[in-house]
Amino acid sequence: MKTLKKSVSGSSFRSAFASLVIAIVVFASQAAMAQSISSADNSAIVSKTSAGFQAAIHPVYNTLKIKVHVLNPKEDIVSVTIFDGSNQEVFKKRMGDAAVIHSSFDVASMPNGIYTITIRSGKNTFSRSFVIESQQERIAKAL
Repeated sequence: MKTLKKSVSGSSFRSAFASLVIAIVVFASQAAMAQSISSADNSAIVSKTSAGFQAAIHPVYNTLKIKVHVLNPKEDIVSVTIFDGSNQEVFKKRMGDAAVIHSSFDVASMPNGIYTITIRSGKNTFSRSFVIESQQERIAKAL
């Protein structure tokens, strides 16, 4: 009985810790705007379901990377898929079945355009659109 009690407490602690990490990620991402990848509001979006599944997707400031954070309490298999503007699959990765998943995806090889990233875990699906666009940097140089 003591072993079961410790296991439940450890599971609750992991869930609480994962929720804290996702909250920190959301807060931090709202303070920064990506220059290379953007979405409508340039902030993280968190999805929550009644089953406790949570996902946060956000661009990494000034890079061509996207971070994904998932709280997966049922430990279902999580997959991440990216679709282009024509709804063609351009990237897919199976992330595993851990209770907490953090990953970063480099999209530098993808051409400019509108994309949708989708996270699936069991019956849960969460999607967010983003744009990859080239930006020219203006600088002054001595001659």
